[in-house]
Amino acid sequence: MTRIIANGLFILWSTVGNAQDDRIFPNISAQFDLAWPCIDPSNGPWTAFDGYTFEAEPHVTMLDLDWGRLLQGANELGLVAVDGERILYHGSDGSYVEAGLMVQIYDFALEVGDTAYWDAYYAFGPTVVSSIDTLNVEGRDRRLFRLDNEDRWLEGIGSLMGFFRPVYETPLGCGDPLFSYCADYRDEMGVEYSVCSDQMLSIEEASSEVPRVHPNPALDAFWIELDADEGSFMMYDALGAIVRRGIITDGSTFVPRSDLAPGMYFLDVNGHRMKVLLQ
Repeated sequence: MTRIIANGLFILWSTVGNAQDDRIFPNISAQFDLAWPCIDPSNGPWTAFDGYTFEAEPHVTMLDLDWGRLLQGANELGLVAVDGERILYHGSDGSYVEAGLMVQIYDFALEVGDTAYWDAYYAFGPTVVSSIDTLNVEGRDRRLFRLDNEDRWLEGIGSLMGFFRPVYETPLGCGDPLFSYCADYRDEMGVEYSVCSDQMLSIEEASSEVPRVHPNPALDAFWIELDADEGSFMMYDALGAIVRRGIITDGSTFVPRSDLAPGMYFLDVNGHRMKVLLQ
């Protein structure tokens, strides 16, 4: 039986058991670290941090699935299990999912145009898969899902904006999260290996030729760099008003801050959407 809760995730009362696949989720352990920039009118810029640890063993058997623990320090946030190409989460302390509630957080069987989740954090509506690419990470092909709210899912990891990104119900209060991740896997031959998100992000940028912005956060100015020789950009404030626009020549351009106030801004560079934080 399946019913829908308010945030658009599914409660799963019956599942089909299977062994955890390292292509879908870490099958040994993982460390998820989350950071997001903040600008306080009184205290200036600062950064908030959060982190979770996943332990596949010892596991809990429930509904014919093996559930590992997700911890925040010594506190158990909940249990995580793999069911086919879905990642299921069973809440323990009520921090992100009501205690005792079982939800589907990720589904790596989605196709382009499918709804990934209901985004109450940023888009205030359904989040749709806009494209699916493939990255080769440590000799293993993993699908990269680009969502239309700028979120990205990497198969075997989840959101690169934070493990709980699909269930955020309110903004974190100070900007958008920056996700770092390291995990230990064991392949089908029993060989252990480790993967961190900076490897994956560098592979993604190289494969898709994503424009680069630096420094970010910026104080007085920043540079936009392209792999192509020419391009254009538009810069928007948080309300969607255009505050800068320009042409990029010889692969880069310099953007002065001038009279722009501190805060989060959005850049559209050759069709790529990205964020820049002015301190």
